[in-house]
Amino acid sequence: MCGHSVCPLYLVVTYYVDDNLYTNRMKYKKQIKYTLELIICVLIGVEIAIPPNPYIHTLIIVMTLYVCLKHDIPQKIENTLSKYI
Repeated sequence: MCGHSVCPLYLVVTYYVDDNLYTNRMKYKKQIKYTLELIICVLIGVEIAIPPNPYIHTLIIVMTLYVCLKHDIPQKIENTLSKYI
């Protein structure tokens, strides 16, 4: 047991866990971005192939999600809300 109020081992473990969570979050964010890019490419291809543009609303929604993810909008909203709560 540590006699100090904050144990150095606790700080090391906490830093490792936080860093590992950040790394996992960034990995998942990259995977989601690549998946959205693929979906956008497929929808644009379908839009060009089919004349009356049946997937335009789906394409707009997917592109909006991609822009939000790329500019980290969910994290910014969460930070803003946590300041006021």
